[in-house]
Amino acid sequence: MDRDQRRPEAMTRRSLTRRMSLLVALVTIVMASAAGVGAYVQALQGARNLQDDVLAQVASIAAATTTPGAIPVDEIPLGDTSSDIDVTTLAKAALPRSTPNGIGTAQIGGQPRRIFVVTTSTGTRVVVSQSVEVRDQIARTTALATTFPLLLLLPALLLAIYLVVRNVMRPVNELAKQVNSRDATDLSPLDVQQAPDELRGFIIALNSQFDRVDAAVTHERLFIAAAAHELRTPLTAMSLQLERAAIAPDSSHVRERLDELKGGMERSRHLINQLLDLAQAQAGTTDPRPEQTLKTIVRHVAGDILPLLDGSQVDLDVDLTDAAHENLPVAATTSILRNLLDNAVRYSGTGTQIRLSAHLVAGRVTISIDDNGPGIASPEAVLRPFAREAGQDTQGSGLGLAIVSEQVRHLHGRLELLPTTRFPHGTEARITL
Repeated sequence: MDRDQRRPEAMTRRSLTRRMSLLVALVTIVMASAAGVGAYVQALQGARNLQDDVLAQVASIAAATTTPGAIPVDEIPLGDTSSDIDVTTLAKAALPRSTPNGIGTAQIGGQPRRIFVVTTSTGTRVVVSQSVEVRDQIARTTALATTFPLLLLLPALLLAIYLVVRNVMRPVNELAKQVNSRDATDLSPLDVQQAPDELRGFIIALNSQFDRVDAAVTHERLFIAAAAHELRTPLTAMSLQLERAAIAPDSSHVRERLDELKGGMERSRHLINQLLDLAQAQAGTTDPRPEQTLKTIVRHVAGDILPLLDGSQVDLDVDLTDAAHENLPVAATTSILRNLLDNAVRYSGTGTQIRLSAHLVAGRVTISIDDNGPGIASPEAVLRPFAREAGQDTQGSGLGLAIVSEQVRHLHGRLELLPTTRFPHGTEARITL
């Protein structure tokens, strides 16, 4: 069975209207059945009590009739022969003399009969009896006649339940049609004022999701445009270097052009790697590797940037104190430290100092990287992708701090860019994880 054939069955199974109708109908049927059974039992008992009252009334009439000179007891005329009521004396009924007056059940003529015994003023004991089988048939007929209207009402009640539930669920269906009819690029908020109270929370959450998606789409568009712009410049430069190398008059000029081309390729490689790092950080990709201690991660990062430190003659001081053996995610922490140290080296200048320190505060790891560079005038602005400080002539992509910000956010940490207190001027990048 293909997907299209399975879809109607799945829609039926997931339909709130049908589910609510079935549940309410099931409860109604159970309650109606219980009420019907109760009404039937009550009507049955009421019919039997009424028949006992009839026997008592007939016995009272028979006792009043049996005066001296009156007609014999067993010849008293009864208008309703279908009720099988018989009037006779105790002796003719072949009942023992010890039979008490009042209502009871006895065997007369080999059949169970309901009897009412009364003693007349002349001492004659009159027995009014009725067949138990006939009594039960009359009682059942009366009880069914009482509950039958309820049985007829049940289908109409179930139909009314379905129509009411469908009408109540109509706003949900209309909301689904409204969302489904939208264009893929339409992320405008839905109208909350006209919605039922039960749907307002859902619509507010949906509008909030629309806002987040709209912000993400806008961010992606700006990111793609900025990335294309940043990649266009080095690619154009490399293309020009190749053209110049092709027309160079001698090998020394060719080598010079190739060296420039190599530098451009290295910058492009660095930019592409940072773009990939930023994309992974924004996607929140989980690192499958086990966590490592901060000391191990710092040692690996220091080894990676050692050539950059030697080339810039920068002094790096590391002090991890009590946080050295804290376990942290490898990929995210490595990316954070590498980008912060890379920024500090690039923008602090030759012969400057950088201090990497870490300590535990209330069970959380706080990492600080201080440098004595020019500082950051607008900390919030430089956290955006491709954003750079105004007047900054150092080569860079403007992605390092954006990557750090995304990685810290993914780790539910906090990033602060503050004026350093360790040097006369510079920046402290403080990360709390």
